[in-house]
Parts: sequence; structure tokens; C-alpha cells
Amino acid sequence: MEHIRTTKVEQVKLLDRFSTSNKSLTGTLYLTATHLLFIDSHQKETWILHHHIALVEKLALTTSGCPLVIQCKNFRIVHFIVPRERDCHDIYNSLLQLSKQAKYEDLYAFSYNPKQNDSERLQGWQLIDLAEEYKRMGVPNSNWQLSDANREYKICETYPRELYVPRIASKPIIVGSSKFRSKGRFPVLSYYHQNKELNAMANRAAGKGYENEDNYSNIRFQFVGIENIHVMRSSLQKLLEVNGTKGLSVSDFYSGLESSGWLRHIKAVMDAAIFLAKAIMVENASVLVHCSDGWDRTSQVCSLGSLLLDSYYRTIKGFMVLIEKDWISFGHKFSERCGHLDGDPKEVSPVFTQFLECVWHLTEQFPQDFEFNEAFLLQIHEHIHSCQFGNFLGNCQKEREELKLKEKTYSLWPFLLDDQKKYLNPLYSSKSPKFAVLEPNTVSFSFKKLSNVKISKQMKFSPRNCYIQFILNHLPSKLPCVLRSKLCCL
Repeated sequence: MEHIRTTKVEQVKLLDRFSTSNKSLTGTLYLTATHLLFIDSHQKETWILHHHIALVEKLALTTSGCPLVIQCKNFRIVHFIVPRERDCHDIYNSLLQLSKQAKYEDLYAFSYNPKQNDSERLQGWQLIDLAEEYKRMGVPNSNWQLSDANREYKICETYPRELYVPRIASKPIIVGSSKFRSKGRFPVLSYYHQNKELNAMANRAAGKGYENEDNYSNIRFQFVGIENIHVMRSSLQKLLEVNGTKGLSVSDFYSGLESSGWLRHIKAVMDAAIFLAKAIMVENASVLVHCSDGWDRTSQVCSLGSLLLDSYYRTIKGFMVLIEKDWISFGHKFSERCGHLDGDPKEVSPVFTQFLECVWHLTEQFPQDFEFNEAFLLQIHEHIHSCQFGNFLGNCQKEREELKLKEKTYSLWPFLLDDQKKYLNPLYSSKSPKFAVLEPNTVSFSFKKLSNVKISKQMKFSPRNCYIQFILNHLPSKLPCVLRSKLCCL
């Protein structure tokens, strides 16, 4: 509260960004410890969580007041006109402080109270059991065992305590292997695939550099063209710059979209996952996946590959398990990549956002194979940035244990399951076989048919296609209200 310079400003205008006539609503702006709240004259409320704010801009004073533009991490953009420059300045400075916390204990999750007792909170955290998930896969078995080598995080601080490794890998072998890997991230099992003709596994590892084929027999080495976090961050920034350009024609928008490289990156991630799935299903091969450190591109490829191979991960509960297994458990640096704290901006990157967008493309190509709808993906994306729940705080399991998140915060998963009716896909067919492998087409991506701008402006835009929002923002008024387009990822 010490950062709040003013708690209430009246006669504030909220501009309609989809109107060419600068249509606005007048109301009162409130500043609380956790949210910015705007209530218009019709008593409609607009809430903006401080942790969602990516950028705040105070523009030059105009005859109608002082503009304040807020860009959010979930791609939402809100444009206020504050009557007095002094009030705008106070709100601006307050939001700069409130949107960038210096320590975890100041994040929303540690004060959020849904009025559950300690027992209910603990049950929420116990909803996802990864030991049960590996049993579902069929491990431990004659080839794979549970290792306690990392029980105290002595070998790899960014890996979980419990890891599945080949039975022939003794503890000395594991320790020795870890010394040749960046951050000690030695090869461990991510997903074990089984059916009646086939007994194959996809395992994961992480280390800098790449493997030398001379060190292995009967191996095929494959580079995939997924860029690093800095390129992905730059790509998203270019996309946002296209969005911020007023009066952009459709052709100029397409040119800006192409030059951003965003769709090419989405295609690269999808292609890598498809390569993994085909190697397992068609070639009966084991697959070793790794990138520079093993917590970004590795998580993308392993999780998407598993999603293609196993229909369980296409259910609401299974998708939660997949995120816990390949992202949270294996050390994707959520806090650094999402900028939860006021840290190094070069560590921020939309890696998990790209994963969710890839999943959305799969739901579009295979509408009967996913139990959940896009609202489910949207809600997850909201909460990787909201810091309302503890699931995505911290950068690894060891850090989450040190923060005592299970004692001090709540898990997102039971809250999503309580509202799962909102996230059900009516086209879903649960009769598909357990190992009904998806074979997506990545030659081109299709946008949905957009009805008309007036209706579409009520949409909540997702990570799955932030560029749809950009198209809506820049539709010239002379064009028909229905837009069909297909973009090729070159």
C-alpha cells in the first residue's frame, strides 16, 4: 500500500480501441494493493491485476486529459484518459512500483485467500501425482527404475527429487554422466510409450552443445530449427510493435507479421514435436531431446510430442499432469521467463506461451480429440502471469520447496476443475483409442472466421493467436466484416 499515491480518480475515460471515432466510457478509476479497477457509469467493472501489467506509458497531455496506456502480459491493451495530469502521474508511478515486485513474498499468491482451510489447500496440491502418472505409463518396469540419486538435489538442483532412469544406470554412472552436462542435467525419462506392437520411450536430457555421433552406435542425429529465448522475445516484441502501429493496412500488417517470424517459430516447435512422435511410432526408436540448458525448447518438444502420442494428455486432467511433468517438475524457469519479479529483462521469453499456441493449433486441426476448449488454454495463460496461485512461481522444484508454496499458497488445478464445465469441448469424442496418434499439418495455419468487429471485440484474446487480435485492431472500415485468411509459415 505504500506505493499507492492515490486510491481514486473520477471522470476517467476508457477508450474503445476498436472504434474509429475514439468512443469512450466515463467512470471512476480505483487503485488497490492488487488490482486496478475501472467502474463505468453503467456499473460495468474492468479489473487489471498488477502482475499482468507489462508496460505503462504516460503520454503527452492533450486537451481532453492525460493519456495512460497499459499493455498487459496477456496481450490486453487498455487506454485511459485521466482529466488531471497530476492524478495521471500518481497512477503511473504507483503502477510502475506495484507491477514489479522485488521478492516472492510480495506476490499476490501469498496474500490471496479463497477461504479454504489448510486441509483443503493441501488436497488441492495433492491433486496431481506424478508417481501415479509414471505408473500409468508402465514404469518402473524391467528396463526403467526410480532413482533416489537426486533426492537431496545434490546432483541437479533444477531437476525434481524423483527421476526415472535405465536400470543399468547405477548411481556412479548417473553422477559421472551429470558432470558432462550443463547444470548437471543428465538424461532421464520424460515419457514412456507403450502399446501391443510397440515398446518405445521418449526420454529427455539437457546439456549445452550437441552430441557427437561417433560416440554412439546406431544413432541418427537431428538438429531442429527452434531459436533461443532471445530470438523468441524479439519476435514477440516485433509483433507487439505491429499491433501498436495505428492506421496499418492489412497488407502492411501481413508484412509485419511475416517479418516478426512468430509463425515460423510456432511451426519450428510443431515440426520438432512431429519428428519426435514419428520417430517413436514409425521407427520404433528411443529419442533423446536436449537444448542449451534443457528447460525451454526441451520442455516444448517433449510435452508436445507426448500430446501427439498419448490421448490422455488431451483431457483436462491429463493436460494439467503434462504441464506438471514436463514444465513445472523439470525446471522451466517460469518466474524468470514470465518476469514475475523485477529481474533481468533478458531472461523474459514467451516459451510457455508458444507451447499453448501450438496446442491451440492442434485443437483446431483435431476438434474431436481434445476434451478442453480454448477458454481452458486462456485461463492457464492468464495465471502463469497473474501470480495468484503458487503453481508457476519459482524456477524449479527446489526453489518452490524453499518458498513453502504448498503451505502458503493455493494450487490452480482444483479451481479449474471446479469450473471444468466452462472448459469442455462439445465436439470431444472420448471413444478415441488410448494411443490415437495425431499427425498435424504444419504447411499452413488458418485463422478462424471472424464474424464482425463489434462482436469480436468482446473476445478474450489468447496466447494461441495473439495475431488475431492484431488483425481485429487494424481492419480497415471499408473492408467487409468477415475476414478469411490463410498464412503460410515459410
